[in-house]
Amino acid sequence: MTQQNPEPAQWKALKKIVKRLPAHLAYYGSALGAIVIAGSGAEGMTSIVGGIGAGLLTNLIAEVAKGDDLLDDDIRQRAEEAVTKS
Repeated sequence: MTQQNPEPAQWKALKKIVKRLPAHLAYYGSALGAIVIAGSGAEGMTSIVGGIGAGLLTNLIAEVAKGDDLLDDDIRQRAEEAVTKS
């Protein structure tokens, strides 16, 4: 079952994450993040967007959305890893 209206916190978290990516990865990071958020809950979605990268970005979005205390460098490194592994 797909999520019809993703929580605003997820979109805010994605914006925060993408702002910390280098310019050459921002496009891919925002696209991957939008797909992950739009497809959250859909069975098999992670295989479509790249299992490991999608999982990493899903976890990062959830942590940022919850307000976990993450350093900007940590967000950037984890987001870069998610994009490159997808």
